[in-house]
Amino acid sequence: MKRALRTSIFVPALLMAVSATNLHAENPTSKLAACADQLKGCLILSGQQKSDCLFKFSSNETCKNSSWGKIADKRWQFEPGFGNDMESAPALLGPQLVNKECLQNFDNQLSAELIRGEPARSTLSRLDKQLDNCAASSVDELLRP
Repeated sequence: MKRALRTSIFVPALLMAVSATNLHAENPTSKLAACADQLKGCLILSGQQKSDCLFKFSSNETCKNSSWGKIADKRWQFEPGFGNDMESAPALLGPQLVNKECLQNFDNQLSAELIRGEPARSTLSRLDKQLDNCAASSVDELLRP
């Protein structure tokens, strides 16, 4: 149990340290590649670790203004708490319902784009729309005419 706990704490810390070291490269292309590597590391995590990693990534000075940083920030806003398939995520005006399966599909799509490299604007637009579709309508909204 203690070994598993140490491992679960060590892996995210190691990913963040390696990625932060890579961010100090001089070349903007290598900085963007380091951001992509760091975001890939966030996507393999789960639960609170994933939420924390996405938040740190989207707050990172080097990455936050990149195409990856903007998508990661929006994805972090959809990061749910723990519960059923339909979970509540923090939002500016209170909790919102999100579709867990949709978020998993989005994470898979984002991982594929990260592997391919810097995405085209059309790809970012498609990912943005896909993420918007992960917001589930509340029961109150469904019952309104």
